[in-house]
Amino acid sequence: MSNTFAINGRFLMQAVTGVQRVAREALTVFDDMAASGNIPCPRLLVPAQGEMVALPELKGVRCINCPTTASSLGWY
Repeated sequence: MSNTFAINGRFLMQAVTGVQRVAREALTVFDDMAASGNIPCPRLLVPAQGEMVALPELKGVRCINCPTTASSLGWY
């Protein structure tokens, strides 16, 4: 069993409101934890189609472009 996890980056394609702001803050915390070696390197799944509002500078999170649209990345 793998200790890595993936983050649905769909929130990066949406205007920053309350939910998106919390998701960005959580991403920053995960990034800091991964960069310092406290957690395995998470993967940020970013839809290939669409325009990102702004991608934060990431040091420990690995960004992966998904060959799909933002609307087809489901929540699980």
